[in-house]
Amino acid sequence: MFDDASSGCESVYLEEGEYETRQSISAKYVFYALAEISDTLLEQYPPVHQLNAKKRDPEFKAKLRRALAVLLSALQRRAMAVCRARKLRIAKVGLTIPVQWTLEFEEIYRGLVAEVFEIPQEIIYFFTETEALARYLFKYKATQMDPEGKHNTVLFFDFGGHNMACVHLLRASPWFRG
Repeated sequence: MFDDASSGCESVYLEEGEYETRQSISAKYVFYALAEISDTLLEQYPPVHQLNAKKRDPEFKAKLRRALAVLLSALQRRAMAVCRARKLRIAKVGLTIPVQWTLEFEEIYRGLVAEVFEIPQEIIYFFTETEALARYLFKYKATQMDPEGKHNTVLFFDFGGHNMACVHLLRASPWFRG
């Protein structure tokens, strides 16, 4: 998603591809620069060094925010097209985030989504990736996980990325009813 200094945000990459003249960086890492939080594990990723080196530059941060807004705008246009076609409206927004993201990340993400989608921040909720998977499995695959319905508690472990997360869920919780 990162572009060279001479180009504008209109060239944010919305698809995978090789761009010989440009350095591309996943949008996920932009949040680290905007939140001004250092994650020592991210030092393993050379593209993040470029972001961190410039993260105190207000013009650079403004460009990063605009780039994320362009990316989210593509999603917003598609979501609104689906809403119009099916006569739906956005009542709540659930976003998945890595387990290690802090409130600073959520504040930036929530603000950008609310701005681009033109929705109140109060209807935006965050779920860790593990929570989102657990919710999906309970809602759509519960009978396959426990065909006889004998177990009321499920423990989910996530060892992905550079984190280790655990979610302890009760089947009777209203959280799993939809």
